[in-house]
Amino acid sequence: LDENDDNFFADHEITRVLVGDDEIDVTENIQSILSDAGLECDAAIGGLESVDKATRAYEDNNSYDVVILDWKMPDMDGVECVRRIRKEIGKDVPIFVLSSYDVSEIEDEAKKAGVDLFLPKPFFLSNFQRVLDTYYQNKAQKKKEIIVMISQVLRSLLQRTMR
Repeated sequence: LDENDDNFFADHEITRVLVGDDEIDVTENIQSILSDAGLECDAAIGGLESVDKATRAYEDNNSYDVVILDWKMPDMDGVECVRRIRKEIGKDVPIFVLSSYDVSEIEDEAKKAGVDLFLPKPFFLSNFQRVLDTYYQNKAQKKKEIIVMISQVLRSLLQRTMR
């Protein structure tokens, strides 16, 4: 991963990001970092506003390309926030949970809720790019596995019809 790659976000077709956190200074910092990287970044203060903004963008056919949510917010934790966003917009948009805590205790629940990956706090562009790379590599691997599985089923069906 070349962290100085000016085409990184364009190559992944990422232009719009939603950041949800209960701390305004955190959202402003992330907005500044992502804006400097050429991305449009909207902030939501807290979980409820995050769900609302993600849902409205989806309903307006203007979905975010990535959603980043803080794990610990007073009005709604990040995992519940992800659960509600996934219910409204589906699984197409990657959602990353931002945390300065050890996430191992919530990792299974978070994955079931629809969290794709975790980002460490404080936020750094290089970490964001690494997590995005991991996300797209995982997605490509899953596609390969599905293709292999489909080809095996088709081969089996073809063999049965040839008998």
